[in-house]
Amino acid sequence: MAAYTSPPYAQYAKLILKVSHNLGANLGICLLAVTADSDQCPAGFPVLAGFLDRAGVDREQAQLMDGRGGNPADRATPQVLVQMLTYWQHGPQARMFRQALPVLGVDGLLAENCRSCPARGKVFAKTGAAVGGDALNDRLAVGAITIAGYLDKGGGRFDTFYAGVNGASTPGANPTEVLSIANDLALIAAYLQESSSAR
Repeated sequence: MAAYTSPPYAQYAKLILKVSHNLGANLGICLLAVTADSDQCPAGFPVLAGFLDRAGVDREQAQLMDGRGGNPADRATPQVLVQMLTYWQHGPQARMFRQALPVLGVDGLLAENCRSCPARGKVFAKTGAAVGGDALNDRLAVGAITIAGYLDKGGGRFDTFYAGVNGASTPGANPTEVLSIANDLALIAAYLQESSSAR
């Protein structure tokens, strides 16, 4: 006989957030279903809905068909994202949640952005992208590229923020052109942090 004890979910959640581990995000819905005594992943959505209601998040401003936000039906307004971030900001796990997010110029999907700017290490944010091909014009269609999280104002104070691009396209079909848009958003986050800490 053998037994394996998994690490605390917080460690797995950190991996999911740092590198956009999409399989892990989808499995998160299945784990919610288990809390409702179900082995059917869709049973996790009512559990999530109940959590969002208790958190004071207007869930009608979001729609989900999976855990990662990659289904074509998935949507979320900037307002609902900021509401969720605000909820986590004021809870007992605020610091843990914030540090689980990619940190500008330090780690995760923001490790290579703004490595020497004043905002390095002071932006904690999750990125997201929905990009597809445009065969007609030999380019990439950018459904959305977003960044949302916290700006360190100093003195233990943090502002929530959201920035995004949607309905855009790249000049050509080179994937690095998408990375250029993501980098621009990271720089916007840096400028926001620098201006918020100056106040």
